Amino acid sequence: NTKSHLVFYDVCTLDLEDFNDEYGKVFEDEYVLGIGCGDKYLKKGPALFDKKGFYDKSCLVISTSRRIYSESFLGLKRVGEPLEIEKENNVIKKINGENASEYYLRLFQTYENDSVSDIYQVGIKYPFGFIDEDRELIVRVPVDSSEEGFRFIGEYKTGNRGYVLQYDKDRAMTDLDELLKYFRIKEKIEVPVIAYCYGRYIENKDNFSVSELKKIFEYFPKINFGFLSHGEIIRSKHRKYKMQNYSVILSNIEV
Repeated sequence: NTKSHLVFYDVCTLDLEDFNDEYGKVFEDEYVLGIGCGDKYLKKGPALFDKKGFYDKSCLVISTSRRIYSESFLGLKRVGEPLEIEKENNVIKKINGENASEYYLRLFQTYENDSVSDIYQVGIKYPFGFIDEDRELIVRVPVDSSEEGFRFIGEYKTGNRGYVLQYDKDRAMTDLDELLKYFRIKEKIEVPVIAYCYGRYIENKDNFSVSELKKIFEYFPKINFGFLSHGEIIRSKHRKYKMQNYSVILSNIEV
């Protein structure tokens, strides 16, 4: 009878063992359902996790260090029930006897009318929302107002226009209003949300892929989407790629 909820986090930098140590309750006696985006991901179906790590990694790019790397979309949801998995060529085809894609879609459709979902994003939770006056975008930013200093950078780009949200980790935030006054805020809101996590390690600095967003819309036509975007490519002196993380949740984007 426990109600499941969506769980999102920074898939590009999170060490699963560290995550479980800090947020073990998220995975405790639970399964977590996730999916990747893009043609190859949607064909493969959902990925499953348990509290000890990866239950199935058909949708993800996994490194030997147990850090989680995803090329694009990843949404996770607590299932709260044991799962019977049927595979074909190492691809999940059925979950508890139901078509895997239909099972996944049914779970996420339960959030169509929900006002808010739990978000776990690098130790920051309790999201709030606001509307950008220029574009009237609905935005939710993962913020814990009890934190006295953290780094938040968010950016949404379309064409030549960009929207940047930034809060310096070296400046203590003692009041949420201190952050809000830096933006043109109409009102705080709550919106249903599914995560869109995007970042590439190759020299591609596009933070959003409209074509992949459209695939998500088409795959889940009845869901009112929100998106969690993150990842900015930074090249180091040694030509190794590092991910500078930022997060911003956007909902009701026209693409």
